[in-house]
Amino acid sequence: MLQREISPPKQKLKQASISEFFSLSSKSVKRKRSPTQSENEVSPFAKKTTEHKTSAKTPVLDIGVKPTPTKVSQTKSPTVGPSHEKMSANSEPNSSRLLSGLTEAEGAEKNIIQMSKDATNFDIDSILENVTENMSHNKNNSQSSKPDLESMDVTVRAESPLLFEDSIQEAPVVEPESMQFTDGPTCMGMPAKDLKRIPNCWATNPFTMESGTRHLKLYNTSHKGPGPPPPKSTTYYDAWDSHHVRLPCSTENLYPVTERGRKSLEKRWELIRSSLLMKMDNEYDLQEAILTYNSRYCKKWSFQKLGNFFTQASDSYKKKFFGTTLPRMVALALDLPNICTQPIPLLCHQRSCKVTMTQQQIACLLCNAFFCTFPRRNSKGPNSEYSNYPSINFSSLFNGAGGWHNSPFVEKFKTILHYFERVCENMPTGTVTFERRCLSDFPRWEKSPCTLGGLHLSNEGRIECDGIGLLQVDFANRYLGGGVLSSGLVQEEILFSICPELIVSKLFVEKLDDNECVVITGAEQFSSYTGYADTYKWGGNHIDTTTRDDFGRLCKQLVAMDATCYQKSSNQFKTASVRRELNKAFCGFYCDMDPEHSPAVATGNWGCGAFGGNPLFKGLLQLMAAATVGRDLCYFTFNDRELMQQLHEMHSFIKENKMRVSDLWNIIICYNKQVIESKDSKSSSIFKFIRDTHILSTDED
Repeated sequence: MLQREISPPKQKLKQASISEFFSLSSKSVKRKRSPTQSENEVSPFAKKTTEHKTSAKTPVLDIGVKPTPTKVSQTKSPTVGPSHEKMSANSEPNSSRLLSGLTEAEGAEKNIIQMSKDATNFDIDSILENVTENMSHNKNNSQSSKPDLESMDVTVRAESPLLFEDSIQEAPVVEPESMQFTDGPTCMGMPAKDLKRIPNCWATNPFTMESGTRHLKLYNTSHKGPGPPPPKSTTYYDAWDSHHVRLPCSTENLYPVTERGRKSLEKRWELIRSSLLMKMDNEYDLQEAILTYNSRYCKKWSFQKLGNFFTQASDSYKKKFFGTTLPRMVALALDLPNICTQPIPLLCHQRSCKVTMTQQQIACLLCNAFFCTFPRRNSKGPNSEYSNYPSINFSSLFNGAGGWHNSPFVEKFKTILHYFERVCENMPTGTVTFERRCLSDFPRWEKSPCTLGGLHLSNEGRIECDGIGLLQVDFANRYLGGGVLSSGLVQEEILFSICPELIVSKLFVEKLDDNECVVITGAEQFSSYTGYADTYKWGGNHIDTTTRDDFGRLCKQLVAMDATCYQKSSNQFKTASVRRELNKAFCGFYCDMDPEHSPAVATGNWGCGAFGGNPLFKGLLQLMAAATVGRDLCYFTFNDRELMQQLHEMHSFIKENKMRVSDLWNIIICYNKQVIESKDSKSSSIFKFIRDTHILSTDED
């Protein structure tokens, strides 16, 4: 816990049944609880002191970073799923503290209005008016409007205001890379200009939101005009069950209180409101507010990283954050019942489904995650309700020991906070689709007649910058997002940091099984960056000028697919391991549209580095999977010129000899038996073995 005195820090999709998955009943099922059953109990928080000291030697955080181009090598270290911890004993709140907080909140509302209403382009007055209303609605009378597939008219913002104004040196506005690929000495294979890209490849077969699986849209699809689309339902209704996100504003979100010796269950949302509406001038006030409604974690959450970040920040940055940005975030978070008016489905394992929400709804949910308001998401024991889901509350980002003053964590924190400043200043008006894809039918690899498609190789560049218009591969953790809300800073964590709308997937996407992946369409990039892992730096504001489709989504797709982590690298060549990785890549590259209208895949050393994968072998597996779905591959070797040359030679040899996927499968199985298991060092390269085996078989014929 932060202390007031801080020393200087050192084909065939499995369908979900409607009744199981999208049971959007307008009535919540009330459940009896005892105080010992609730996670949401409250205890008094110790009164803070009025002053804190920081050393004169404490470094000042430089928010205005000038980016320098950095060539990086992209490998992913394994990130484990949520840690497990036992639930602590219940504690009881101080009712007088709650009553005084509610009274004091009325005055705090006026302060928030005065601090926030000048600069924002969404109506803070109406938001705060809605926040202070009684959010208990008659759920029996709630109605949701009928979905309409009529196109939305969404205007793409040409520019966005600079929000990190911390010093005389302003943070740069980084324009996106050109969509025109260039071939040069760092590229090999098919010309990049011949790769199919969206939206061009969709021109004769437009991508629709209704293709394939069950799809829930949380907004009014008939909306036209300026501003974010309104929610589909005009009245808030709830579903407090195991198939939907348990929202913090639910009337079923209760906590036990004891007053005059009598125990009762009260609404936790009222406590959240009163706590967040209190004036917060520094990180200590923010910590106190969060712990007020998360009291059982008072001794578990240290907030040391949060404290170190703001200790290093300049006075001007802290003044802007606590005086302007944070009040806006509070207003947006507390407007949850008016922005997310219907239950959000959980994208559970072994069920294919989609959910589309507005960027405003995502921002509202992420503000609640920042303030750690989501119930039942802090307990990570093996038997807890959400043990198979990633962490969503930002407590894991705030917590930890000291020693972060020169670490990449500071840069990641800048990146994520920049997103909140942007959306609070100028709310985006588009939408984002999250699709969980679960396949039951896979190719019989030993019988596949497919031949390899085209391959473009690039020694330089990054997937998210230079793979514009392509299906971009996220080297994912099976718990989506990996360590983005902790200490992770490799490919997936960087991607989720510069495109924070991806983080909301951690709220409702269960961990991935071997036959599953997640496809996300339309997530916006808000920041640029340089470096990788320990050298990561926030690179300034990024203006995403990607074209939007008729539904307001940016024409960009990302597929999150998790590779196997091998403690013993030789295991990757075993039959079961090869089949698993091929099936996973096939699931990620699969598309139910004609291949002529499917973009190429932008990928790289998936499952390599700390995961133990052989880059040449993993490249071959991805080529085989792409061949079966009719897609070309754009492969980034991340400054490994030798690997680029090897992949080009191997691909050319296989194409010239018209080898089929089934031929490659059989050769891989033989390679495992004759080379890996026999430990034959004379033929260690998979490409050399493919070439020698083919030549030998040709001579015999």
